[in-house]
Amino acid sequence: MTFHLRFILIVSATIGFIFVTNSATTKSQAITYFGYCRSDQGSSPVYFSNVMDFGTNGVIDPNPIQNEFNEYLRGRFDYGTNGPFAAACLAQATTKQQAVAQRREIEDQFRHDNKQIIEVDWTWTIDPELAAAAGFQHRMPRPVSQGPVDNSFCFSETYSGTVYVAGPVQTGSSVSMGNFNNGFNQFLRQRYSFQGKVNCNMGTHKTATRLVNAHIQGARAGNKNVVETGWRFDSSSAPVTQQQDEDREPAPNRPAASTASQSELQLARAQARAEAPMSRVYCQNDPILKEVFSCPNFSQAVTAFRVAHRNDSGAKEPLDRLLDDPNFACTACVTGPQVFMYVNRRTTADKLNGKVKTCLVPTLEKTLNNNIHHIRELDRFYRESVAQCNQ
Repeated sequence: MTFHLRFILIVSATIGFIFVTNSATTKSQAITYFGYCRSDQGSSPVYFSNVMDFGTNGVIDPNPIQNEFNEYLRGRFDYGTNGPFAAACLAQATTKQQAVAQRREIEDQFRHDNKQIIEVDWTWTIDPELAAAAGFQHRMPRPVSQGPVDNSFCFSETYSGTVYVAGPVQTGSSVSMGNFNNGFNQFLRQRYSFQGKVNCNMGTHKTATRLVNAHIQGARAGNKNVVETGWRFDSSSAPVTQQQDEDREPAPNRPAASTASQSELQLARAQARAEAPMSRVYCQNDPILKEVFSCPNFSQAVTAFRVAHRNDSGAKEPLDRLLDDPNFACTACVTGPQVFMYVNRRTTADKLNGKVKTCLVPTLEKTLNNNIHHIRELDRFYRESVAQCNQ
């Protein structure tokens, strides 16, 4: 299994999180939502978490949930995927019984597609300190600051039934993860005769601690021996050249960026991030996008587009015209669980049989992903997919 360099606070296309409420609810409308997490549906087996309480109002930051479930699976099963999402968390039920029924329905759909289903005993729990700091008793809203991203940690893949762990330890935010990986791998080879791959990462102190705990929890649930090595990175012994991962192309040589260009980039990032709440609300209020888009993923795609096009017209392009721009990439916007719920509503109203419904989800999802810039023709794509599945 190849371990890839990942950055926790840059939300990649590995994970998605969806709420049934696409617009914020007020305190007088507070509703508790229940749901579950699952691993990438493109792989087999597909892992499902317990049904759990996701809190009220749909104001939860999805990153801790999605990342911790993924880390639990990595620790327990050495889980990895080549798909666009490592995991997806679905919170669309207002009762626990309804969530259990929804999970059973999608599990049956995957079994019909010859996927192996494994339910794992995993439940996400909120950090009470973060919840209290946010002024809420039950959830962690996005505005809560967790401090600087300066804690590093490492895991090994399973070797002879053992998982080796280092950190989290404060290292500063400028440390090279390539050197960190090489240093930890070299340490394990010398100390434990380890043969395998390692993965090091970075996050805030809170994030890093929770991810390490999730990985260890998974490893122990898989009856693996966990060795907390106490290893710390020594920059004085860092190798001059970084060992290349077999799956990566060598990085091209690039000239050092000037101070001015670095300042420009930082400003562009700050401006793009400031727009994120507006782009998310735009998606939540759009009658088409809210049906099949993950609005958090759309918001992240807008942020990435603004930064990439900071020196051209893309930096100021209105949100309602972005989807018409062929340069706007939104590969993680359409998500399987969201399409599933849309198809479920439409097929129920149209009184279509279960066979057509099972065919519709992957067919429509593929069509929409291939036609992101024509997403407003959703109804036509749905009808064409129905016709295709009826053949």
